Amino acid sequence: MERKSIDFIEVMKNLGQLFNINELVTFNEKQVKDGGRIALKYDDGEISVDVVYDEHFHRVVLGCQVFTLPKDYEKLLELYQIFLASNVYWSGTQGQGITIGVLPEERDVFLCKHYSLPFFDLANLKQEIEGFGKCCCTWRQALEAIVQGR
Repeated sequence: MERKSIDFIEVMKNLGQLFNINELVTFNEKQVKDGGRIALKYDDGEISVDVVYDEHFHRVVLGCQVFTLPKDYEKLLELYQIFLASNVYWSGTQGQGITIGVLPEERDVFLCKHYSLPFFDLANLKQEIEGFGKCCCTWRQALEAIVQGR
C-alpha cells in the first residue's frame, strides 16, 4: 500500500485546535521539520508528554519521562520486575499499547507509544494523547508511592 505524504505541521496545528491550545498553533515550524517536538503538560505541569514526528518511520511518537528513581533506592530489582511484567500484553497500561522502559544509568522511567501515519484520524489521536497523559500521571503517582513506602 502506498503511503500518502502527510503535513505534520498541519496535523499539529489541527491538534492544537482540538485541544484548544494556542501554543500548539504557533510553534516553531522549522524545529518540527528538523525532528522537533511539541510538549503537552499534564498533572499541573508535573508530566510533560512529547509529541514527536518520526519522519524516518513516518509515525507520531508519544513519549514521557514519568519518574527518576532515587540513586539510593534499594528495591530496584523489584521495580524492574514490575516494569517487565507491565509490558506483557501492555497489562500495566490497561492494554493501551504503551511501553515502559528505564534508562539504567540515569534511572529515568519512560513511557512511549507510536502511531503509524497516515493511518489515524485526528479526533482519535487526541483521545490517545489524553489517555497516554492519564497513564503517565498514574505511573508517576504509583512510583512516588512505592518509593516512599506507601
